[in-house]
Amino acid sequence: MKRRRQTARTPEQEAKRAAEREAHEASKRECQICERHQCVDARGNMVLHGYTRPGYGFIQGSCFGVGHVDYARGTDALEAYAAQLEGLLADANENVRRYVAGEVTHFTTSALAYDLDERGWIIYDGRKPRMKTVFTSWAPGVSHPSKYSAQLQSAHASAAQHARLLAAELGRVRARIAAWVAP
Repeated sequence: MKRRRQTARTPEQEAKRAAEREAHEASKRECQICERHQCVDARGNMVLHGYTRPGYGFIQGSCFGVGHVDYARGTDALEAYAAQLEGLLADANENVRRYVAGEVTHFTTSALAYDLDERGWIIYDGRKPRMKTVFTSWAPGVSHPSKYSAQLQSAHASAAQHARLLAAELGRVRARIAAWVAP
């Protein structure tokens, strides 16, 4: 691995770099949702952050706080996020209730699997194996009883975990709203 040569900087260059770093850090504010320091635009709203660039460089997802003011100036994003979480939590709790009451009998699961040709060999796209999503329907009397029971227990546990995570996130958001002090 080639090493880069260090070049000496003049005191003026160092001062200019330090001023640029300070200006960049001064333009960062704490996001209401993710609690990280992010840049703000000219209007003082959070810029795009909280995304991933999978595969080919396109942007996927963003933080809920994008486009809102920073935490020091308001909690509008937190309040909207809390309202959304409350709705999601109510749905999740209803799902758990339906599993416990035995109302859920038919459901579908999905899983990734290798795409196979007619000989049973894995199909490749270049160097990567091609994947496909396999959907499986589960129903009493149709599916194997022990597999159906295991899948039903797994789905119930997954729904309960989802409800617990939503409740924890809602608690965190409510605590941040309560801790906010107006400027």
